[in-house]
Amino acid sequence: MFASIDIGTNSVLLLVGKPTSDGGFELVDDRLQITRLGHNLYQGNTLCQESIDRTIDVLKEYQAICKSHGVHRIAIVATEALRQASNANAFIMRAKVEFNLAVRIISSEEEARFTYEASAKDFGKNIIVVDIGGGSTEIIRPCSQEITARLELHSLPLGCVLGTENYLPSDPTTNDEVMDLRHYIQEKILFATIDPLKNDEFLVATAGTATTLMAMHFELSTYGSKFVHGQHLMHNELKELIELLQKKTIAERKQLPGLHPQRADVILSGAIILDELMTHLRASTVTISDRGVRWGVFYDEFCG
Repeated sequence: MFASIDIGTNSVLLLVGKPTSDGGFELVDDRLQITRLGHNLYQGNTLCQESIDRTIDVLKEYQAICKSHGVHRIAIVATEALRQASNANAFIMRAKVEFNLAVRIISSEEEARFTYEASAKDFGKNIIVVDIGGGSTEIIRPCSQEITARLELHSLPLGCVLGTENYLPSDPTTNDEVMDLRHYIQEKILFATIDPLKNDEFLVATAGTATTLMAMHFELSTYGSKFVHGQHLMHNELKELIELLQKKTIAERKQLPGLHPQRADVILSGAIILDELMTHLRASTVTISDRGVRWGVFYDEFCG
């Protein structure tokens, strides 16, 4: 039995599985907790103590879950928040000293590869994968030359936490704030020179923003992967969700079916990022995946 943990800017995710002979694995446990490790990171480039403590507490809890399942080894990776934080090493040392957990900060390129491979397992390789995180957004597609295994990666400084903290301070959000955020997103997308979808490509969106929007669309009272993973969200349906979210206060959003209360303040920013990307890519629909970095890490580490 093995496990992978993905420490993100907004959430920490755990996957426990048993590898199978066909190169896959049997899912045993799958957990997510929102810790906001990157809260206010972009104001001073430093992780705040409260966010560190919350994340360390979740790692301790996940370690106990792994022990209960008889896990032999845990692969732990960290992404944008720890890539950016000036005190990242202090966090890594604390995890090592207190719990003997080895946290590895992965590059944007590694994060993209893990994300893409997790989606390609289910949807094939002819996809563009959008991974909207708390502090960054990755757009990943295979290079046009079939003989290479390289991926084309665009890592943009766009994220649901970053967008909320920097552009959507009001409650409820104002139209001017939304327009300012849209202009910022459009500028970053244009600067990255991302080509629209080709005729034989389709769009896949992964991570918490995408899965939450799908859960909201179906008004799920309890999250279920079978109702989210592999489902399709139309662009006009996304726009309807954005309109709904913008009208409501954070307290009102917390009452919406399918929306985890801890995502209520950042979901609008994430939805707008997806909206602008779909417009730029000329995608009328997006396929939702709830199998992100932790799945790719597990395949890479334990299913080879």
